[in-house]
Amino acid sequence: MQEVIAPHKMEFFNSVWHCIGSKGSLCGNLSSITGISEAILTKRKSLARIPVAEKMKWASKRETTRMEDIAYCLLSVNVTKQMVRH
Repeated sequence: MQEVIAPHKMEFFNSVWHCIGSKGSLCGNLSSITGISEAILTKRKSLARIPVAEKMKWASKRETTRMEDIAYCLLSVNVTKQMVRH
């Protein structure tokens, strides 16, 4: 999740390395796939204003091959802001 939320600019490539679009041009698709609103993906809404329950919902849809990937995902969107404030 953080890989899609954090960068301002991002490009996506297919299996033969042809660019298929940018984060901006594919924002609607990304939102549909991840459940993360376009306002968050485009930085029109601050991640800090999103309730933890909604972030957990995003994470529940995430498929990973390693359990630690889910843990890292949850830490990055939930704890990092808390640590910075203290």
